[in-house]
Amino acid sequence: MSHTKGPWKIFDCGANMFSIETSNGNHVTGIVDGLYNAYLIAAAPDLLEAAEEVLKYVDPANDAGQQPLLRLADAVRRAKGELK
Repeated sequence: MSHTKGPWKIFDCGANMFSIETSNGNHVTGIVDGLYNAYLIAAAPDLLEAAEEVLKYVDPANDAGQQPLLRLADAVRRAKGELK
């Protein structure tokens, strides 16, 4: 399973309500309440891609001092539906 590819853009629906759309205008979300929530959701594809890139350099067998990176790995798995 994969997510809708980015970039995602914010569309202002008025009254502090927003939707997230792909660059060709397809909706990714329903209505989102609040601009900063919309920013976070719209950044999701970029955040996932950056996290996956960082995790290429993590050795799970040697986790000394890598607790934040291991949490990042769990977050990426949750984003991909691999960890509930």
